Amino acid sequence: MVSNFNNFLVESSNSNYYKESLNTSFWEKTGSSEKAEWVLDPLIRKKLLKIANEFIDSNSDILKKKDILDIQFVGSLAGYNWTQHSDIDLHIIVDFKDMGGDQKMIDYAMYGCKFIWNTNHDIVMRRHDVEIAIQDINAESHMSCIFSLEKNKWVKKPKYSNPKIDSFMVDKKFSEFSYEINKLENKLILSDVTPSNSESLYKRAIKLREKIMRMRKESLSEGGEFSTGNLVFKKLRSEGYIGRLIDLINKSYDKIYTVKN
Repeated sequence: MVSNFNNFLVESSNSNYYKESLNTSFWEKTGSSEKAEWVLDPLIRKKLLKIANEFIDSNSDILKKKDILDIQFVGSLAGYNWTQHSDIDLHIIVDFKDMGGDQKMIDYAMYGCKFIWNTNHDIVMRRHDVEIAIQDINAESHMSCIFSLEKNKWVKKPKYSNPKIDSFMVDKKFSEFSYEINKLENKLILSDVTPSNSESLYKRAIKLREKIMRMRKESLSEGGEFSTGNLVFKKLRSEGYIGRLIDLINKSYDKIYTVKN
């Protein structure tokens, strides 16, 4: 698995990670060569809109249709940096300010909605998972390409620009984080974990998760989607380490309150 990920990291101007065309399982190029444009498969568009609207309906207590500004297909599968591991990023765009109330609580509520949905559903379209999210229109966005499913047109067209990536630093930081996750996981599995030890383990796992997410956020802000921190996060997620860390947090939390005999 690690070698598979390394195969599509950009190591030079020629890369298997940055493609010369969009993924033709979803996109088709139409028009003359000078004015050719990528259009989305109508079946994919129809299904994604249906998923989004059913998600909105299922969360109608906090997410109103009047608040929806757009439904978008974003991320690597809407651009040239797609891989076999890429998700279909389905984003519902809202303005948190128009929803009233405490903005931080709204953010938590929206995150909870998408987390529950993504946990409970396993939708795959042409070998790619569908991942839903609710995005505040006022939040800083690092998306290099955005397709409006509702308007059936590009909001931000993908541009071919082969980036340069420090693959050595990506591998180095990945190794450091994966080592920490493995170490915490082994402590949980092999040690005699008492409630007090479990609490310490839980706090360390939470701190590690926050460190990873902070690294990604800062890296995106400074260098965009091909920045080292963002690619380290993608590699950790692709190799299953993010999922293992979340599982570790949940299990160590449960052990804090477990009473034997």
